[in-house]
This record gives sequence, structure tokens and C-alpha cells, in this order.
Amino acid sequence: MFESLTDRIEQARALDRERLEHDRQSKKLKQEVDEISATLIAEMKLNGIDNLNGARIVVKKKPYISDFTALEAYIVEHRATDLLQKRLTESAVKLRWEDGIAIPGVGLEEEEKLQLK
Repeated sequence: MFESLTDRIEQARALDRERLEHDRQSKKLKQEVDEISATLIAEMKLNGIDNLNGARIVVKKKPYISDFTALEAYIVEHRATDLLQKRLTESAVKLRWEDGIAIPGVGLEEEEKLQLK
């Protein structure tokens, strides 16, 4: 029984090493694509081109917070919590808990994970 568990642990380690290597390669390739894309955008804009050979410059408008105080006041006044993502900043919660501060509406769940070393 323990031999098969040991074998499966080794298999998991080997697969995890392979996954990490693929992640590294994927990140490197993504960086290369991003760099080439930035250069192509600049060159295409310089030449007044926004579409060439199936490649086109797409402008996407994304909101960002330019004045957090004003946004916070708006959310409170209009009860517009739908503007927020519903997730916690774990580090901020942990710091409060370490200071003995209970946060209403925040629970604690346990997650089991196998650590492979």
C-alpha cells in the first residue's frame, strides 16, 4: 500500500515539475508576444494602419479608480455595492484578526492541500 502511495507521490512531483516548466515557458512566450505586439502597434500607428493581414489594433476602454474617496462616497450614498468585486483581501483580514479585530460577515474555512517537496 505504502509503495503505491510513494509511487503516486513521485508521479505527482514529476507532473508538478513538468507543469512548472510549462508555466515558465508559457510566461516567457507571452512576454515575447507582448513585446512584439507593442512594437507592431507602434509601427502600425506610425504608418496610419489599424488593420493589416488579419492583425488589427483594437482599442478597449477600461474603467479605473481615479479618485477613491469620491468613488467610496458614491457607493455609500447610492448603496452601489454592485460596483465592487465580492472578494476579500486575505492579508488585510489576517492583519485585523492578528490584532484581535472581528469582522462581521467574514468566516473562516479550511482548505486541504498536498505540499510536494
